[in-house]
Amino acid sequence: MRRNNNEDIFNPDAERETSARILKSLTGGPKWYKFKEQNALAVQRHFGKPHLFITFTCNPKWPEIINSLPEGFKSTGRPDIVIRVFSLKLMELITMLRHGLFGEEEYLFYSVEVQKRGLPHAHILLRIKEFEKNTSTIDKIIYAEISDSKHDKALYDIVVKNMLHQNCNEMKKKSTRWNLSKNKCSKNFPKKFVKETYIDKISGKVHYKRRDNRNKNIILLDNRKIDNSYVVPYNPTLLRYYNSHINVEIVNQVLAVSYLFKYFVKDGETNKVNVEMLYNDNNKDEVSAYQNVRCVGPTDVTWKIFEFPIVCNTVTVEVLYIHEKPKNENSKVYLNENNDFLYGADINNDTDALIHLMTANTIGKSKLMAYFDLIKNEKNKENPDTSVLNLTFENVSTIFKWNPLYPKDDNTIPRHKKGAWIKRINKRKAIGCIVSISKENKELFAMRSFLIHRKGITSFEDLKTIENIEFPTYTDAAKYLNLMEHGVLELNHFIELKNLLTLQEFINAFVIYICFDPDFKKHKKIFDLHKDFMNQIYIRRYSENNLGISINEEIVKYRANNHLLYDISLKLSANGFNLL
Repeated sequence: MRRNNNEDIFNPDAERETSARILKSLTGGPKWYKFKEQNALAVQRHFGKPHLFITFTCNPKWPEIINSLPEGFKSTGRPDIVIRVFSLKLMELITMLRHGLFGEEEYLFYSVEVQKRGLPHAHILLRIKEFEKNTSTIDKIIYAEISDSKHDKALYDIVVKNMLHQNCNEMKKKSTRWNLSKNKCSKNFPKKFVKETYIDKISGKVHYKRRDNRNKNIILLDNRKIDNSYVVPYNPTLLRYYNSHINVEIVNQVLAVSYLFKYFVKDGETNKVNVEMLYNDNNKDEVSAYQNVRCVGPTDVTWKIFEFPIVCNTVTVEVLYIHEKPKNENSKVYLNENNDFLYGADINNDTDALIHLMTANTIGKSKLMAYFDLIKNEKNKENPDTSVLNLTFENVSTIFKWNPLYPKDDNTIPRHKKGAWIKRINKRKAIGCIVSISKENKELFAMRSFLIHRKGITSFEDLKTIENIEFPTYTDAAKYLNLMEHGVLELNHFIELKNLLTLQEFINAFVIYICFDPDFKKHKKIFDLHKDFMNQIYIRRYSENNLGISINEEIVKYRANNHLLYDISLKLSANGFNLL
């Protein structure tokens, strides 16, 4: 979950933390990746699920690499050449995708992995406007068969060279993809033969056309017998052009965004819920934990030396922080190292570190206060723009761009009064994302809910005014609307979490609220509302048996729900609770 950056306001009397922390400003650090993942999830929430998942891997035998190597050198000895060539080809691929190779692009993001694997590869997610997920569209884009060597020898050679999965069943322990515990290939190869492409009604998984060609007896030079069951899905146009391993598949699950960041942000498999997701652990040494798991190779180092992008998102995500009303109009607002809002009166001025922090990070108006001013000024116009008045705080960045120094050239305005939302000139896509707030902070939690849904708000007072009645607190306003009594805030909170968190994180958050929030009373209702979402982790596992034969939909859902309950019960018991 995006950490609540408003919740831990600095207290000068509190005990100073002795643990080592990693800030999200560290490029490539776990919090940096988590921040990027949350931005990608926010884009997915706004526009919808991506359609295509593409994996593009560097080919060390590209002529651009071979011809650039000094005499006596191999590609492994010159990672700088490998990185430069791959970066250029990746940018070319991104350009092709954004210019309509598969249709008009709605959004695209990618991440580059260069750790431990030697060669860099990129994972790309693409959403296409007016994309129809049907078998005819899929067959035009994706192939999962070996090309006919007589009709297209060039494509046949590339497929055989780059797009065949190894026979894990024969190699077993020698294969890095062999799952010892399940005694099968971790990528589920060989795939079953399919006469025609079809989409599984239960899991949404696409089964690509793989006709049985075992009678052709295709044997490679190493005496390996191959058939269509070992073909990794590909697009012929991209495969011809790049002559490398380039896997193209239809996205069939909500896990796609998380897969881009899985190597960098996944926790170890454990039944003990990671409580730090919602609560701080002051004794955790994040630096040591990061150093112990981080593996840095020459390719990784070279990529960062050249400052090539590791993660890219074609949609700008404006992160929006919220805070309560300042104590007085002239309060100067500061940011601490975690981007928490501080006011001048809350800061211990005798602390040298904070004095430096105040000097280095002084800001003007907050984005929230500038939003109030924007709406107020628009309402005061003779002909106000209704499109502006209908903006919520979260949607303001779709039309306006944040300028923290506006007006930049007017020295008569104090720094703490500068900052404004300026109308966008370019057509770059942008969305807003308000940071998550813990339910422990009831005022900000209620305030955030109002900011998400209420339009055209002009002040903090206006935000908690309902039917011309100004309430002393946001929680009082929520109680007046019966949002607290009927659990509406909780229900809305989990609906939002569904779009912000991965499936496993959502399940963990559900368990955490049961274990640590005494006011969390609607857990059964929330489970019933979201069980079909949570059990997606297990649907795919039970939709096919070991023989690859589809089974009854009701049986699949029954088994998936039971596995979900079992998983939740394990996590509850690990934290001293049970399902009863």
